Amino acid sequence: MNDMPLGDDAINYLHEGRLIRFCCKGCQADFAKSPEKYLKALDAAVIKNQVDKYPLDTCVVSGAPLDGMGAPKDFVYRNRLVRFCCSGCEKTFLKDPAKYLEKIDAAMAE
Repeated sequence: MNDMPLGDDAINYLHEGRLIRFCCKGCQADFAKSPEKYLKALDAAVIKNQVDKYPLDTCVVSGAPLDGMGAPKDFVYRNRLVRFCCSGCEKTFLKDPAKYLEKIDAAMAE
C-alpha cells in the first residue's frame, strides 16, 4: 500500500465491519495478504487523529479515570477511538459496543 491520494474511483472495502479505502485493486490485494500489518498502521492513524478530541477522561466501561491504572488503553472499533482504563474493559465493551459508543457520542455532543 502506498500514500497515493484517494480519488473518485477509490475502492471501498468492508473488513470485519470496518471500512477500508484503497486507491487501486493492487493495494486491496496487498491488504488481503496481511490485513493485521495494515490495520496496525490504520489504528495508529485513527488514534493520532482522534485522541485530542476524545470527550471522556474516564473509562467508558468502568467509569474509572483513564490514567487510574497507568496509561489509558486505546482501542479502535470500526475506525473510532475508544479509551479504557485497562485492557480488561475491552471485553465488556465488545459485548455491547452500541451502548458504550452512545455514551461517547453523548459526551461529544455536550
